[in-house]
Amino acid sequence: MDSLTGLLVSGGAPLAAALVFLEQFGLPAPGMPALIVAGALAREGRLSAGELLVASVGLSVLADGFWYGFGMRFGDRAIRLAATLSASPGIVARTESLTRRYGAMLLVIGRFVPPLSMVSVPLAGAAGLPLRTFLLFDVAGAVALTAGQVALV
Repeated sequence: MDSLTGLLVSGGAPLAAALVFLEQFGLPAPGMPALIVAGALAREGRLSAGELLVASVGLSVLADGFWYGFGMRFGDRAIRLAATLSASPGIVARTESLTRRYGAMLLVIGRFVPPLSMVSVPLAGAAGLPLRTFLLFDVAGAVALTAGQVALV
């Protein structure tokens, strides 16, 4: 954790946001730990909490926008790829079931469960969820998760 702290002190909020982007994009990056550490640094006055929140939410929604568009364009292939990246067997069936139950709200809830967040976004695109609805719920989820992670300290 000390090496992550050192990196975040030098890289600041943009580095933390970039790690969130990579994680949300499906790559093995320490996005959530980076937010927690960056939140602690913001409390100490070493990082800007506002910059951290805006950059992390913005890049998270950007990554999700890619997956949403990928889901709209490629449907089941995009969902299968996201499921493979989530490394959670049976996640597609569970996500589809939860989507029927919670609808677009799963984009908020799923943020807190990594395999769900990885599959729910391309599933929303493949299901034809309107872009405006997608953005509303995706941004709400990104703000809730990011603010929660930053405030954990």
